Amino acid sequence: MEQVVPMDQSFEDYAGIFHFRFWWFGKWVDVVIDDNLPTKNKQLLFASSKCGNEFWAPLLEKAYAKLCGSYANMRGWSSSDAFKDFTGGVNQIYYPTEPNAPSCDELWLTLSRATKCKSLICCSTSCKEDAMANTGLVMGHAYSVTGITEVELNASKVRLVRVMNPWGRREWNGKWSDKSDLWDKVSPEVKKKCFDRDDGEFWMQMEDFCSCFAKVYICCQTPNFLDGDLKCQWNCMIYDGSWVAGTSAGGNVKHCPVKEGKMKKMTIFLRFEKSIRDKDNEKATDEDPNYALFKLYADQNLFHRSDVNENGSLSDDELQKAIKAAGMDVNDASVGLMMSRYSGFSTTSLEEFTTLMLRLDKMSGGATLMTDKELMKRGRGAFDYRSAEGVIAVKWFDNKCVNLLSNASAIMPLSTVKRWSKESKAKVMIPCPSLIPAYNEHMGGIDLSDMLVHLYKTPAKSTRWYLPLFGYMLDLSIANSWLVYKRERGQLNQKPITLKRFRLAVAHSLKQVNKPASSSPPPPKKRYTPRPSHPQPDYGIKTDQEEQ
Repeated sequence: MEQVVPMDQSFEDYAGIFHFRFWWFGKWVDVVIDDNLPTKNKQLLFASSKCGNEFWAPLLEKAYAKLCGSYANMRGWSSSDAFKDFTGGVNQIYYPTEPNAPSCDELWLTLSRATKCKSLICCSTSCKEDAMANTGLVMGHAYSVTGITEVELNASKVRLVRVMNPWGRREWNGKWSDKSDLWDKVSPEVKKKCFDRDDGEFWMQMEDFCSCFAKVYICCQTPNFLDGDLKCQWNCMIYDGSWVAGTSAGGNVKHCPVKEGKMKKMTIFLRFEKSIRDKDNEKATDEDPNYALFKLYADQNLFHRSDVNENGSLSDDELQKAIKAAGMDVNDASVGLMMSRYSGFSTTSLEEFTTLMLRLDKMSGGATLMTDKELMKRGRGAFDYRSAEGVIAVKWFDNKCVNLLSNASAIMPLSTVKRWSKESKAKVMIPCPSLIPAYNEHMGGIDLSDMLVHLYKTPAKSTRWYLPLFGYMLDLSIANSWLVYKRERGQLNQKPITLKRFRLAVAHSLKQVNKPASSSPPPPKKRYTPRPSHPQPDYGIKTDQEEQ
């Protein structure tokens, strides 16, 4: 802790500056922040103390967010990432619920060695509804392992794991929980030592621990506990370097550095660091840097085999043969389009060929989301996502599958939503990517907006495509306006009118456009009135003539 939070800081001559240190890409990095913390309605938005007067945790979180780029960038970090950045130690991940996972006995020995080495241990629950139903645990949530012990029960040993919820609430309600009757069957000394109520910390039997937690993270300064010998010493040597295209990335780009039949075997352990980390996905995927390394090496060999003239570039015929040799069938028109997109002129260099092959590999179906049936088999709350170039696509299964695209939100941390479960006949909490609540809050909701639109949908059947679109946009604007109106009426403690009456009021208002208001009487109509005739003298009098 002293490495992360230097102890030479005090409030004497306080200037509102705090200093932290993190292990970042192989070295300790200093981060300095001010004392301003993000709040909303006078409440801290992110990490906060339960007592309300401790601020080292939100300050530390702010420094880490500054190092990562923003608070939003931290959402995709896994527990192993945080372990490494806060300690500089070695991480090991176990998957207790998978078929090839170590047995409970093996994992118990690993936890025993790890606790003796004072390692940091964290575990995360499964995202499956059936696995977490009626357990008291939060799905897709991280917990801390704070200790292990063995107690005697009926002349036999029972292995227990002490787990803590960082929320300080929502505890395990199974065997050996705080409300379990099994604590009355152990000695008073053991019960007094282990038993505590409603503090977020609880005990679980080892078998229940292995069935409920999908991942276990162990972090230690040295991997001594992995060998079983606590006195084992490890030596570390670090060499920093970089690959520069055309200079040090595999040697001269015009000549293959390794000829077939002359390759020597060598075992090298490589550690890859990326400036933008993947989301919480420890399993190897197409985004794995190790996969990219071997993919680039295979493309390089394919390029040199296809370069018949050995001039360091591929013609259109050589490019088409190389693409077909990689297992991709393209026509002449596509090759011409690729060369105009990725090549300079009529030839393709090694760097351009590598870029082209990586693009084709991405287009071959490696970036597709899971189907609806695959998500339904996993149960409610299951989701799948892909991200590229700042845009994330997520598919989440609730009652139906929901698809969303966003360039402003992320998946982690997972939140939970309450849904009715037919199996347990009660409301349960299911995992939900953070992108879903963000959309619900700022965009009117996924199912809520669609439901309001389809309650009173404006009929617009026409062969003109823009008429149904206009009707839908009109319905959507009215539904969102009603939501805003309802929220404002609620703030004034006034009862809002229904959506149907709101739509009728809008329709009536639109009907009265360019019409005089009904409250003022219409102006009287002007009627033709003949001008009054003045009496005129006789013609004879006017002409001064005598009457004949």
